[in-house]
Amino acid sequence: MKGKRSHIIAVVLILGILFRFINLDGKLYWYDETLTSLRISGHTQTELVEQAFNGRVISVQELQEKYQYPNSEKGLNDAINAFAGNAEHSPLYYLMARFWVQTFGNSVVSIRSLSAFISWLAFPCIYWLSLELFASSLTGWVAVILIAVSPFHVLYAQQARQYSLWTVAILLSSAALLKASKAEPCNTRTQAEPGYESRDALHPVRWGKASKAAAEDTRTQAEPGYESRDALHPVHWVIYALTVAIGLYSHLFFGLVAIGHGIYIVAIEGFRFSKKAIAYLLASLTGLLIFSPWLLIIAANLSQIIQNTATTNSTVRNLPLRWLLNLSRLFFDLNHGLSFINPILYITAILSIWALYFVCRNTPKPTWLFIFTLIGVTGLALILPDLILGGRRSSVTRYAIPCFLGIQVAVAYLLTVKITKSQHVKRWSYVLVALIASGVISCVASSFFPIWWHNSHTNSKYNPQVARIVNQAEHPLLVTDEIPGRVLAFSHLLKPEVNLQLVVEGNIPKIPDKFGNAFLYRPSERLRQGIEQEQNFKIEPVYKDWLWKLRKKV
Repeated sequence: MKGKRSHIIAVVLILGILFRFINLDGKLYWYDETLTSLRISGHTQTELVEQAFNGRVISVQELQEKYQYPNSEKGLNDAINAFAGNAEHSPLYYLMARFWVQTFGNSVVSIRSLSAFISWLAFPCIYWLSLELFASSLTGWVAVILIAVSPFHVLYAQQARQYSLWTVAILLSSAALLKASKAEPCNTRTQAEPGYESRDALHPVRWGKASKAAAEDTRTQAEPGYESRDALHPVHWVIYALTVAIGLYSHLFFGLVAIGHGIYIVAIEGFRFSKKAIAYLLASLTGLLIFSPWLLIIAANLSQIIQNTATTNSTVRNLPLRWLLNLSRLFFDLNHGLSFINPILYITAILSIWALYFVCRNTPKPTWLFIFTLIGVTGLALILPDLILGGRRSSVTRYAIPCFLGIQVAVAYLLTVKITKSQHVKRWSYVLVALIASGVISCVASSFFPIWWHNSHTNSKYNPQVARIVNQAEHPLLVTDEIPGRVLAFSHLLKPEVNLQLVVEGNIPKIPDKFGNAFLYRPSERLRQGIEQEQNFKIEPVYKDWLWKLRKKV
């Protein structure tokens, strides 16, 4: 049986690794990813608009070489200044991406492979976290399986964005905190469960002493103020401090995870200012001190950050349905949209709620409290402002990564306990197999589609067809006043020799006569009317309202 489990784990792991690298260059390089490339090139959006969106003709190759890849024109200091211009995005990933591209080349495959490789680290990290929470290696392997073929995690492992790094930082920091606090919480209830083995249970010499020690530990570890012999080991707290710094430099929302950690420590210590609480406080302050240079940059650019993140204040409908949809994408994702009658939404919600209830009922306080704080702090920080003030923060799937990780760990524990008991083993084995199969099917489906829900389907859905028309035209010119990020994304689908004439909305460029085919790409009404009326052109639709052909009036 153990051999069969090992084979299943190995196969799923291999599939999870492969899915992260399949068709990396075949998927749309979308808006957010082009902003990653813009920043690592050392340019800001302001520079891009001033230097490229001024009506002069520029080739796709020139645009990308200057504004999408590191080059000799802009050095590391320029890149850091570009990062600071978007201080709401922590700089660690972008710094890593710049060095990665300079080392391995500036192709789409190259820059995306960084996130794919980083995502591998989530496997040992979630295993370690599960081991610290439940003292069960099988639970750790089930958690690894769930994250390996999770369609959500695979999608973001293939993006030139920081979310794989943030995922690893959350898992690593959480495991490091549990290791440092040395609560080993799950021993109080899981020793009676099938498959449980303590670390000393099979040692012939230490068995007697270990049994007595374990009995003493089960009485004390769940109690407020419990401190094991290693609870204040300085090396463990130093490691935790470093993971806090890494987490904050990965994503600002890691601060919510750190707040959850603080609530956890305060609660298990019974609101006492104990040695463990002091150690945690010092480690957290150390991590915050390491992050303080970026905090100063945030303070200096606060008004710009508010402006950059203003879009999250816009209200969307059906928020609860969107939460269910986002949750379902952890386990099953065929690019389905919002629908009240989609049973997958309710099945995954029931499974998640049941798993959390099961953890709460069958593990001691330190275990379930950690999972609930990991989920609850970030969840409430996203949901409450939307409900009270309005907005769509809680509908942005990637912001909820800490919540998703907590749910996946809980589901892993539920499945592990159920498949190791004699009663209903087969039934729950089918559930695990179904989750694996749904993840595999979802990953296969998304692997061969250039556009999926996570890369702004509304603003990207016709780009491949439009690019094909432009690329097939003889000596084309593409004129547009579309916003810069969308132009950069579209340029990655065009041939290098295609020429562009870019303007900001409201400006009407003089269309050169030397090009065989002139097109408008997603023009504003002002641009269409201005060219038609002022420059004696007839404008004909070519593909929906995304591409228009310019013809001289006779």
